[in-house]
Amino acid sequence: MLRRILISAAVAALATLAPAARGAERVTLRNGFALSCDHHTQSGSRVRLYLGTGEDNFIEFAAEDIASVDAIPDPPAPAAAPAAVAPAARADARLTQGDLAEMLARAGSAHNLDVDLLESLVKAESGGNPRAVSPAGAKGLMQLMPATATGLGVSDSFRPDENVSGGTA
Repeated sequence: MLRRILISAAVAALATLAPAARGAERVTLRNGFALSCDHHTQSGSRVRLYLGTGEDNFIEFAAEDIASVDAIPDPPAPAAAPAAVAPAARADARLTQGDLAEMLARAGSAHNLDVDLLESLVKAESGGNPRAVSPAGAKGLMQLMPATATGLGVSDSFRPDENVSGGTA
């Protein structure tokens, strides 16, 4: 009974790791559990199921606990999609709230800044208008001055993606 509980616990722990790695083999245990692994080896009465391509991450079972091992074929390669420019990357495109939120989230993550702070900054500086120009000459969502924008590598302050990237840098 204790052995069955230990096997169930090991399978449950392994199942939580399964989505992180594509398995090359599907192993079905005699207790009905199934799991994926990269490869396996058998040494006497023990079988090691390796979770990655290396030899350091494995779980071991008694050979009699394994009902079957089946190869998992590689999925077909996805068709290459034509590269498209995101609407918010073009200066003439209409910026949606979703586009802006996504840009701010990416920029915040890249520069370790709070997204709420960035949203507040955009709201205060430009009211969310990517074509905003201040009386002093600051432009875009984050109101970058021309010299500052140039120094940050922003070639067009009216392109929301460039403006947000430069403003968070």
